[in-house]
Amino acid sequence: MAGIDNIQSEILQEAQAAADALIEDARADAKKLAAESAEELDAIRRLAEGDCERIRAAGQVRLASRQEMLRRQEILRRKQDAVSGLIAEAYDQLANEDQESYWQMVLSLLDAHIRPEKGRICFSQRDLERMPKEVRTSIEKRAGEAGADLTIAADASVANGFVLDFGGIDENCTLKAIFAERYEQMQDAVSAILWQE
Repeated sequence: MAGIDNIQSEILQEAQAAADALIEDARADAKKLAAESAEELDAIRRLAEGDCERIRAAGQVRLASRQEMLRRQEILRRKQDAVSGLIAEAYDQLANEDQESYWQMVLSLLDAHIRPEKGRICFSQRDLERMPKEVRTSIEKRAGEAGADLTIAADASVANGFVLDFGGIDENCTLKAIFAERYEQMQDAVSAILWQE
């Protein structure tokens, strides 16, 4: 039996040696796989860090761009406020002009808008009460020269100027209407003067 035990012992030794070799190969493969995985992980980490840096840099560029846009919007808002304030001040000056200048403006507007038709020229009650006789006479004379037949009337909706009413076709010559009609032109002119645009 000693021969069988020797064969069996040899087989076991060979199996043990084969198993040890397999275990050693598996350990070597595991070490190699771990090293490769670590290298891949480092490469992925480096890529992710690069991506994070690019994202952070892009975010900083967007933030700086947004801040610049907000700064420019604030400058524009302030400029618009200044222009609007100057236009409002000009309106107030014209609305509160001395009598002579005010009536000269009214007559100039009449000359520019009168038509050879029958109609009414409507003023506020305040203007009618303070209208000098010479202005009334001048209105009638200018209307006659233009071939118009105008009746001077009061209208509570009119302020700072007049409305020409030619049978339902109105020509609004109040300061408010004139400023509204020419607001953009005045805004451009004031901006050009203030900021040499």
